Amino acid sequence: MKYRTIVADPPWPLKWRMSPSVGTRHLDYATLPIAEIAAFPILELADDACNLFLWTTNGFLPEALGIVRLWKFEYHMLWTWCKPTGMGAHPRNATEHIVLASRGSVRQELDRRAPQTLNWLACPTEGHSHKPDVFLDLIERISPPPRLELFARRNRLGWDTWGNEALEHISLEATP
Repeated sequence: MKYRTIVADPPWPLKWRMSPSVGTRHLDYATLPIAEIAAFPILELADDACNLFLWTTNGFLPEALGIVRLWKFEYHMLWTWCKPTGMGAHPRNATEHIVLASRGSVRQELDRRAPQTLNWLACPTEGHSHKPDVFLDLIERISPPPRLELFARRNRLGWDTWGNEALEHISLEATP
């Protein structure tokens, strides 16, 4: 199946810096090298007209933009999640981003009567790497099905998923 909407939240090879206490923190999931993230078969999964929503941290933004180009998508903008707390030294890192990109001509599912969506949203955190559901709610409002979430941590009605924590709806045997 080819997807018109792909959301990916890859396990970036996070390195804790700046604080001895944080530097020893154990993540509850395995990370992947950049080369393995880049090798995911997005070209085989994406429709000729597809929106990509790629989660990244501030530290991996340059790599995320490179992967977007490698996957043959065109960058449009960043969508920023503003968190109430942060990590690191000063200034504290209290944002994550979704790189919005597309290929081909994807129609926007806009309801002109709905409130405008800004490119940032302030939401509480619910645990390390857990993304607020409101982002998927908004993606559903603006991007067409069929939809796929890669590196999914939970299942969502109407979406196919792939990841270690969600029921996998698709097989990615070509992945590293």
